[in-house]
Amino acid sequence: MNTAERLLAIEQIVNFGLDADGATRILDLMGASAFPQELVEETRLYSECLARAEEFGFSQEQWYLHFLLDVLDKMPVAEVDGFADSFREVVARRLMQGWGEDINEERHLHVAPAGAASMDAQGDSPGC
Repeated sequence: MNTAERLLAIEQIVNFGLDADGATRILDLMGASAFPQELVEETRLYSECLARAEEFGFSQEQWYLHFLLDVLDKMPVAEVDGFADSFREVVARRLMQGWGEDINEERHLHVAPAGAASMDAQGDSPGC
């Protein structure tokens, strides 16, 4: 299965509505077939460990989407030309569904908290 076919299959799973089974199938498409569904269900997102995390909870589908984004960055498939950006696009469209039409999507945009060091045009921190 080539990259375009994998992404199409992932998009179909995401658009159908993501649950534990769908997340496990997407992990398999990402090359993480050894990640059993039981572990997915026991996993906690980093953001769930932060103060006030309960105030900003996720629906079950949102949780799985965020989980898959976290996993992507740790997988070799993130380096496959065209896969990571397209995967993030699929997930972002689903997460932002219902936000309205005034959303402006930007690729390679990094948002930093106020007072943080700014990034230059290439995304490098000053002094690096």
